[in-house]
Amino acid sequence: MIVAIKFPMQYYSLHYAVTKIGRGGFPQVQTIQLEQGRKVTDNDFVWNLPGDSLPNFKPYIGTLMLKKGSVMTDFISSAIGKGFVCNDTAKKIIEGHKIGKTSFYDLRIMHRDTYYFNYQLMHSVNNYTDKVDFNKSIFHIQRLVNNQKVGKVQPIANLEDFINLSHKIRKNTTYGDWQFLVPKLISFKENFQPEHDIFLIWGLTYNTYISEKLRSAFETNKLTGLMFDFLGEHVDFK
Repeated sequence: MIVAIKFPMQYYSLHYAVTKIGRGGFPQVQTIQLEQGRKVTDNDFVWNLPGDSLPNFKPYIGTLMLKKGSVMTDFISSAIGKGFVCNDTAKKIIEGHKIGKTSFYDLRIMHRDTYYFNYQLMHSVNNYTDKVDFNKSIFHIQRLVNNQKVGKVQPIANLEDFINLSHKIRKNTTYGDWQFLVPKLISFKENFQPEHDIFLIWGLTYNTYISEKLRSAFETNKLTGLMFDFLGEHVDFK
């Protein structure tokens, strides 16, 4: 008899790189240049872009001004906060995968007095929070001890429970006693598997997760300006 072995699903959080981006350091973008008459308080400015849903407007981003010491990479780190700034090469790779509700918004980049028009903001909102089985997932209250992260298991009943406890921990954390609530293993409900190569677990984390397939495509094509599982923070999925 042949027994099928089910291996855990491998997904990785996607982040901007903090090294090999030039002497300008992180982030590469220093400021945003707006067209005449434009303001950051405009209703369609990119900062109003919702993190967990597609907008009902076309976000205005303007021109991202890179630090002089920065180098041009496929992903450009910025302070936009929602989505990822990437070039046409990265966009083509991403669009070759199952991306669901993922949009790309035009922007310009200026670096050393040269404009670049081959970049855009990628914004993906495939949200699987409602597919999480909280009873089978594992959460930790984590803290920093002697520069090492240690944690203890904390049962969580649902998303509301997670949010309330997270707020309580942050409110009661004193200076030097850094604590936070994190998912260590996210178990999806029975018979559910992610259908997209890029997705969110909005509310439990604010990271963007990508499949092993998409990560391999990034690495095979030697894309620059990105990294995975920042500081080794990996969330298991099953």
